[in-house]
Amino acid sequence: MCLLIVRLSRVHLWFALTSPTRAELLAADPDVYYVTDHYLNYTSVLVRLSRVTPDVLRDLLGMAHKFVTAKRA
Repeated sequence: MCLLIVRLSRVHLWFALTSPTRAELLAADPDVYYVTDHYLNYTSVLVRLSRVTPDVLRDLLGMAHKFVTAKRA
């Protein structure tokens, strides 16, 4: 899974990732993961901070960190 955190706001996180992963996340938990019309043509997903569990958020941020640090190496 290609995962990169791009933007953080008080309401949501925005992640760019592979399309199959996006589809899996949207299907698995649509209350947490969603896209707006603006992002339909991008491989990204929005994460509702008010609904994501701390464990899942930690995993997402950990994957984003690994992705970013691997690109620098």
